[in-house]
Amino acid sequence: MAVTLQLARITAAQLAECRRSDDTLNTLCSFDLVPMSDHLDLDWADDGIIRMCEHTGIGDVASVRRAVEGGAEVNPAYRDHPDSVMEQPMLLEPADVVASATALRDIDLERIFSALPADPQAVKDTLGGNLHDLIGDPRRYLAKHFTALRDFYTTAADQHLAVVIWCD
Repeated sequence: MAVTLQLARITAAQLAECRRSDDTLNTLCSFDLVPMSDHLDLDWADDGIIRMCEHTGIGDVASVRRAVEGGAEVNPAYRDHPDSVMEQPMLLEPADVVASATALRDIDLERIFSALPADPQAVKDTLGGNLHDLIGDPRRYLAKHFTALRDFYTTAADQHLAVVIWCD
């Protein structure tokens, strides 16, 4: 099974319960706490999204990094849970979600893509990381996942939700 970046939108009450109970956090990371519509599988796009902003200097790189890496650990007790995930779940509080949503909305993908090389292989060489494993133009892959990430955060911000991030 491939390891991909997972995000979930949860209420403040659900976040509080995940902080108190490693079993509840495990339920979230097992995709059973909230509907699938409140989950996002970012695949392996997180590194490419960060690198495209870093390379072009477009967008608030720190906010983008925070949107895909999170802030604080949700529940340190989860480290000892028998079914824990590959990396410990990190969180963004609702106020941080609003800041991330704003930063993501301010990024102009067309401007980023016009600042990158025209040749797909040159984009892979420029941005590096796991984009080398992609078949085809990485711009299409990055655009799809960046748009999904931006939309996910916009919805979370509009609903005053927290976001939990982990690798699974």
